[in-house]
Amino acid sequence: MPAPHPTLNAMLICDSAVREEGTGKVSLIGIFANITASAFPAIHSKLTIYVNVTDAQGHYKFRLEMRRVDHGELLGQADLEGDVADAMKPTEILF
Repeated sequence: MPAPHPTLNAMLICDSAVREEGTGKVSLIGIFANITASAFPAIHSKLTIYVNVTDAQGHYKFRLEMRRVDHGELLGQADLEGDVADAMKPTEILF
């Protein structure tokens, strides 16, 4: 039986994220919505995407794609794979 389709609760872009070893809590540092550059293409040296989903249980292959809004050109992607144990608990993913 296929794993259920997760529900996206939140997605935030930030400079970095830290997962505390003892509690597992995630701290997001430098949350932002825009990247400003004097010329394109531009390189943004450090970037973390925080994703929070529910309704997930089982094995998943997650893919995050960054695309240009105007014509959909793929700018970058990240892939993660893992198991989610409990559909009733939120799952936090860091790309």
